[in-house]
Amino acid sequence: KIQPDEIYKGCSTLIFVIDAEENDFEHSLPKMIETLEAAYKVNPAIHFEVFLHKVDVEMMSEETKMEKSKFIQNIVSQELLDIEGDILVSYHLTSIHDHSVLEAFSKVVQKLVNHLPVLN
Repeated sequence: KIQPDEIYKGCSTLIFVIDAEENDFEHSLPKMIETLEAAYKVNPAIHFEVFLHKVDVEMMSEETKMEKSKFIQNIVSQELLDIEGDILVSYHLTSIHDHSVLEAFSKVVQKLVNHLPVLN
């Protein structure tokens, strides 16, 4: 059986997806924070990305999207204050009904390409 520590050692990026349509999505935050902390302890160079998914234009107002995003960011940053070192987390609002999920994945991949500034 592969242990999470073994996965984190070789991992360059960890993406956590939160379903924005779930009424109780905040119940997933403690597990996400626990995972971020565990991965960071094993691999401080890891990139953390959070996709707040299913933020469809037809289903959710811009105000609601921003409220949910800020809510998650505030909870995560408060919980991570006690960790020694800086755990940097990037947040993306995504949907499969527009280009946002592709754009978010593109941004993640761009972080993985070491020589991107040279390519531009």
